[in-house]
Amino acid sequence: MQEETLPSKQRKEKSDAATDEKAENKTKGSGETLTVLYMSGVYADAAKSMVDEFEEKTGAKVEVIDMPYTELHQKMLLDFTSGQEPMM
Repeated sequence: MQEETLPSKQRKEKSDAATDEKAENKTKGSGETLTVLYMSGVYADAAKSMVDEFEEKTGAKVEVIDMPYTELHQKMLLDFTSGQEPMM
């Protein structure tokens, strides 16, 4: 069975479109900072391991804050019950 291939012009157009989309995504996040709060341990470690890739793809900066569960729970509970936006 012979594999179908796109003519080179169509492959180039498809490649150019993908490159344009990546550049657009990076421009959208450029200059933005995303702060995420995780419970210490594997969740925070997993998030930290993805920061470089996310920043490269979006142009946004990511700050991962991790804290022990009890401290995190207490802080979030106080922020939400006081009507304040959670602040770090």
